Amino acid sequence: MRWLARAAHPSDVLSDSILLVRSRPPVYGEDMDTDMQIEIRGHIKATDAIRDHIDRRLRTAIGRFGHRVRSVTIRLDDINGPARGGNDKACHIEAVLDSPRRNPVVVEEVHADLYSAITRAAERLSVAVRRELDRLRHPPRERSSATAS
Repeated sequence: MRWLARAAHPSDVLSDSILLVRSRPPVYGEDMDTDMQIEIRGHIKATDAIRDHIDRRLRTAIGRFGHRVRSVTIRLDDINGPARGGNDKACHIEAVLDSPRRNPVVVEEVHADLYSAITRAAERLSVAVRRELDRLRHPPRERSSATAS
């Protein structure tokens, strides 16, 4: 998987925000311009190790849905600040699907360890994206007045 780093617009970012675009090989019959944008934001500095961890976890979690995911925004925060400990590392992930509804799928996880928060949030994102895609594939049927009685 190849990552291209671009600086986002300065007015749109917090202290450490990097816009990443993931390029993947196209599936047979698919257009070549199918990149998923990944943006990392927050008050925690996204080191290379954190970026690699996010890459691995997102690839595992939503790799099979990659063609249906338009963009992913990850927000990493230290809720209590750097001086205090506890369960205060938050990972908030928002995925925008390539669907007519364009409703984002949002998950959040808080843990004492940032890597664990990222891992758990990615696992929850996988379930949430699968559920949303199932809803799009099989919309709920409207009940007729004959069956409602």
